[in-house]
Amino acid sequence: GEFYFSRGDDPEEAAEGEEVEPPCVVMPLWAVDQFILSELGEEPDLRGDLGDLGTRRTDLGMVAYMKSMREMLSDMSTDKVYTFSFWGASRFVDVNLWKVVGVVPGHKVDICNFIGDPPIYTVIYELGDAAEQEAGAVDHRHLASRKLYYFKVALWSALRPPKLEALRQRGILDENFEADEANHGGADN
Repeated sequence: GEFYFSRGDDPEEAAEGEEVEPPCVVMPLWAVDQFILSELGEEPDLRGDLGDLGTRRTDLGMVAYMKSMREMLSDMSTDKVYTFSFWGASRFVDVNLWKVVGVVPGHKVDICNFIGDPPIYTVIYELGDAAEQEAGAVDHRHLASRKLYYFKVALWSALRPPKLEALRQRGILDENFEADEANHGGADN
């Protein structure tokens, strides 16, 4: 796949029961800056410097890196450990402050202006075939029903936490988490 962006479908405009596409910015896996392929038990220490490990896009150049990534993906196995590093966007996105930086010199813009309220998701998924709609049109939206997830993490900043109701609706919270938050002074917003 290639790059894909959607502000998402407006649930208010969808027919009852119609699946809606969430807002998304999608990049192919070769957009990560580095990947490391390891044997089980020999994976790198993520607390250390990964700089000289694996394959980095800046060392190979784009074409050779994409080829190397495709070869690795064609032979994926549950007997291997895959480590992906994605730092290129860090000069534009400060997740701790929840700001987009460096796009307009001297200005920081709230991430919510681009993607809506937190959380944001970092995911790796495979997209199933596009469904043909009436009149022969093809639906290329990234709908949940077409995604096979390999990895999905919800991210937010302590400075801009998501509303608890949003986490409940997404199935992120359970009674244990909510009880722990209540016992430790967590905000119920």
